[in-house]
Amino acid sequence: NDRDARAYRDTLVRSLRESIAGATSSDALATLDLVVAAVGKGLPDDASVQALATTLASRRTVVVAQEKEALAAISGDLVINAAPWADVESILDARNAAVKLPASHATPLRLTLKAGTYRVTLRHPGVREPRVLIAQVEAKKVRALSATFPTLTTEKFLEKAGYVP
Repeated sequence: NDRDARAYRDTLVRSLRESIAGATSSDALATLDLVVAAVGKGLPDDASVQALATTLASRRTVVVAQEKEALAAISGDLVINAAPWADVESILDARNAAVKLPASHATPLRLTLKAGTYRVTLRHPGVREPRVLIAQVEAKKVRALSATFPTLTTEKFLEKAGYVP
């Protein structure tokens, strides 16, 4: 009957509201997104179900801010530079997991990373061997890392081109 259906709906909405309020991670909220969307499809005209989506969005704002704050507390900045310049070929953490690099990864490059030890590989197109450097990133600190690659002087360029003064 209608009264039982309303009671079940109210229990469901209340349980979802409590789950949303208790969610402490983006992953938990992503799971709740799926549940709220499914309930919304089943009860498209129900105002209390529609309000769940608003509650979920508000909670996501809070949780994302908390996650960013927690990450900032355990992260530091790594500033990578090379002379004359280089591409950051890869950065591996202590578990050999690759750090996602931005689309443009030429030096100078500044990254925010979790505190830890990283192996940074730099490559300059004019040099055969890459430079591999180790960086120790500390929370709330900036760590500078730099490498030098040999440059081609004007004299050496002319000499390689066959010009002999």
